[in-house]
Amino acid sequence: DFDCSRHPGAVGIYFASAQKSVIFNVKVNAVNAHTGIWGIPGRNSGAMNIEVQGGKIGLYTTNFLAGTTIVGVKLFDQTESAFVTDDFVPACVVGFHIRKKTAPVITLTGKPYDLWGGTEMMTAKGTMALIDGMIELENKNKAVLIDNNAGKSFYARNVYVKGYHEFIKSGTQAAVSGTGAWYCIQEYCYNDQRLDKDDPPYEEQ
Repeated sequence: DFDCSRHPGAVGIYFASAQKSVIFNVKVNAVNAHTGIWGIPGRNSGAMNIEVQGGKIGLYTTNFLAGTTIVGVKLFDQTESAFVTDDFVPACVVGFHIRKKTAPVITLTGKPYDLWGGTEMMTAKGTMALIDGMIELENKNKAVLIDNNAGKSFYARNVYVKGYHEFIKSGTQAAVSGTGAWYCIQEYCYNDQRLDKDDPPYEEQ
């Protein structure tokens, strides 16, 4: 357990790591702090059974913090976004519970990729899959839960939503939603339509 509460700029865990590392059975109290967990072990590693209470952002993956797989995550009562990703690899989240007062819940930023000082866009950057989980919002004001205005590739399956909110808005498409106080997104897929020439190989950067 980590406690960084009551420190406005604090980050509970900053984990810029790759192979042979893992975050496992970890809880962070980030109430009135900045971020619970910044970075997830990447490549063939990941995180399992993690929980963040409070903070502006619960979980943040960005650039070199290549968190590919997160299994069993609870993100509660963040003030800005529960999960923000602009990592250069897709994030796969399996088994999750997110609870907030207001939207957005997840933000896909679509920022340029800055590996080795470049500013290239990559189609894989900031993409995500959400599988088998639940999102609860307390505020009944209609809003979009997942901010994908950047138009990144996104996949969801078996996601239960509590609250009268639209599920996702991807790029210029209309928002997608279920109906009622509870609904289930059985499957949703949005594909980034940019051409391959916008995603140069490493040797060109």
